[in-house]
Amino acid sequence: MNNSTKSLLVGTIGAASLFLAGNAGVSADTTHKVANHDTVWGLSQKYGVSIQSIEQLNHISSNSHLIYPGQNVQIPDKDAKTTPVKATTPKQTANTSTYSVKAGDSLWTIAQAHKTTVAKLMSLNNLNSSVLQPGQTLKVVGTVAAQPAVQPKVQVKTQQPKVQPAQQQEQPQISANHVNHSVVSGESLYTIANKYGVSVDSIRQANALKSAAVTIGQSLVINNPTKDPNATSATQVSAQNNNDGQQSQTQSNSAQPVSAQNNNSNGSASASSRSYQAPKAQAQNTSTQTPASQSQARKSVNSAGNTYAMGQCTWYVKSVASWAGNNWGNGQEWANSARQAGFRVDNTPSAGSIAVYAGGANVGGWIAAPGYGHVAYVERVNGSSVTISQGGEGFSNPTGPNEQTLSAGSATAYIHP
Repeated sequence: MNNSTKSLLVGTIGAASLFLAGNAGVSADTTHKVANHDTVWGLSQKYGVSIQSIEQLNHISSNSHLIYPGQNVQIPDKDAKTTPVKATTPKQTANTSTYSVKAGDSLWTIAQAHKTTVAKLMSLNNLNSSVLQPGQTLKVVGTVAAQPAVQPKVQVKTQQPKVQPAQQQEQPQISANHVNHSVVSGESLYTIANKYGVSVDSIRQANALKSAAVTIGQSLVINNPTKDPNATSATQVSAQNNNDGQQSQTQSNSAQPVSAQNNNSNGSASASSRSYQAPKAQAQNTSTQTPASQSQARKSVNSAGNTYAMGQCTWYVKSVASWAGNNWGNGQEWANSARQAGFRVDNTPSAGSIAVYAGGANVGGWIAAPGYGHVAYVERVNGSSVTISQGGEGFSNPTGPNEQTLSAGSATAYIHP
């Protein structure tokens, strides 16, 4: 054997010895076929071995830690010892080292390989996210350069003061043809307007009233009256006398049983203490009253006194709208009682009407008592909202008026005079 052959043989044996030494202590125990989303770190956790032992046994780059789906990876024994691998010295540029990103790299793997943290890598490279691109150069060692403080641009917004529209003070509108009226007990704007043949709005405009509430002794200006209450009263007294004469004549001609007479007198005496009943049409009625006059007659019957408990919502509404009936029940029952009494009841509000709310209804932020409901007087209609005045034990002023503006649709019905 010549010298050259001996030299080649010795070189080959030496290289083999170095290769075996590099894998000393690492022996394959399990073969794992790489699936999607597998990583060397995940395999190390699954099989309980170190990342370095897997990478040494399978010659995987300790920089990229890159494995591919379908690749067969040998998993070493748990007891196998790994040969320390020297970390690749990164390129030094001044006080900073750089690293070129490879496919499969992540900030975590790069941080582990260079003994740093993900947060520091992101600070060194001014990264806003952890997404990396192959070929991207990252600073891995160095100090974070101080960034010049950027003064935020402060945009001073001059707030223009809100200019409130000048509220015009309502002035009384008094016509040349007017009379003065002093309010007495039991009167309301509605009954006063009927006495003089004018509208409620005309009285409110003539006196610059903001609500329908009036007080006893209050002086009101009535513009352009078409009726004389004194003359009307005299006519009513004369008509009443004629009716009394006719009634006496009728009673003298018809022999009624004493018990029937007693029943009639008792019924008249207790009319204000029992539930209101709608008047029944007589079988023989020779009257020529129009439907409008019949409705007015019903209202005049209901306008005497106020049978409701003071401080209740029903008492307040009856006090400002005396045309409403007595003994109509709790607030939620007023709509049915009004229909039976001949009043128009619908879902359209109007100034001077009565709003009816069911028990449990939301009345502008508070709940009407279940089983009782609530009634209120409509002061104004503003498109889809209404302004109501009301009384009740839940207010600081139970006898009213307590004004509130709310949705017109919250009421179940509106009763019209």
